[in-house]
Amino acid sequence: MSTPILTANQYGKARVRVARVERGETMHRFIDRTVRVALRGDFTAAHVNGDNAHVIATDTMKNTVHALTEGARDGESVEAFLVRLHDYFGTKASYIDGVLVEAAEQGYRHIDVAGEAHPYAFEQLRERRTAMLDGMPGARELRGGIEELSILKTTDSWFKDFPRDEYTLLPETDDRVMATVVTGSWRFTREDADFEAAWRVIRAALMETFATHRSPSVQATLYEMAVAALAACADIDEVALALPNRHYIPLDLTAIGGTKGAVLLPVDEPHGLIEATVARG
Repeated sequence: MSTPILTANQYGKARVRVARVERGETMHRFIDRTVRVALRGDFTAAHVNGDNAHVIATDTMKNTVHALTEGARDGESVEAFLVRLHDYFGTKASYIDGVLVEAAEQGYRHIDVAGEAHPYAFEQLRERRTAMLDGMPGARELRGGIEELSILKTTDSWFKDFPRDEYTLLPETDDRVMATVVTGSWRFTREDADFEAAWRVIRAALMETFATHRSPSVQATLYEMAVAALAACADIDEVALALPNRHYIPLDLTAIGGTKGAVLLPVDEPHGLIEATVARG
């Protein structure tokens, strides 16, 4: 038997939770992130010989995330934070040839009190803002993103004229509830972009397009959402979206004296999952 060869490896620290309060003169900002760091490189000796000379402790990675969070300037975006974190590990040692850093930032907004935003009280949102940076300094890919964005509209969606065979039970419909939970990412073309502005305009483009697009399918709406995001932000060149089709099934209650279709049954599983990537032409 020939000697086994280690062909690929990666290690790091995952789910590093970190929070920070930025105390402005009139308003506070609350940051709540979950960060991952992973390193690739010459770690063969650690796997094959138990030699840890090149193994940076994952506890050190956690402490680095904490330290760089403390040293952040007020208002720093999650993407800018990842650039600093990636720069740190990307220049750490010659035996490192790949660094992956990711973060998911929990969304919060100020609680409304008598029509005004309270300066230091927040409500937690379901959605999370995400970012990822992979590669090495000078040759790496930076992506922003979003996950757990739950959106729904009660009309302007239909599904018909699809192929039918002996296993097709789904009826065609001219009007249906359209509901999904958006997961998406977009690739930045520069690392000095205005990431806060990009986040705002891309998110708005996704939301507004979902609301206003008259949808013959989830596929068609996904494409239009991605096209709108590209049009909204000149600093991105690719958008990838995943839209689960969360079903609301009309119930027939005529047998118990009710009507057909006025009450809907929410069904999360199983669900359709539509995925696509759209790039600039």
